[in-house]
Amino acid sequence: MIPHRAGNANFYLEQWDRVVRWKNQCKIESKAGAATSLDFYEAFFINAYHLKDWITQWLKKNKHDDIINELKLDFENQIFLKILRDICNGSKHFTL
Repeated sequence: MIPHRAGNANFYLEQWDRVVRWKNQCKIESKAGAATSLDFYEAFFINAYHLKDWITQWLKKNKHDDIINELKLDFENQIFLKILRDICNGSKHFTL
């Protein structure tokens, strides 16, 4: 596990580790056929979507402003991120 972000130069990796843990938990729950497996998938999608925010904050902290706008355009054009966004918003607000 990566140390807490306060002492970690690459603190976005903390979120990456969280995404990987949720993905692994989804695999376990899916095999078990548990009704709660949807909760684990929702948590995975939410954490995966918010990884972009962690990366953006890391870029700002490390003064990579030149990359931020380019990355923002890439994020906006990725269909899988649009799907993740819709899942996140749908789970929070019930509608899109």
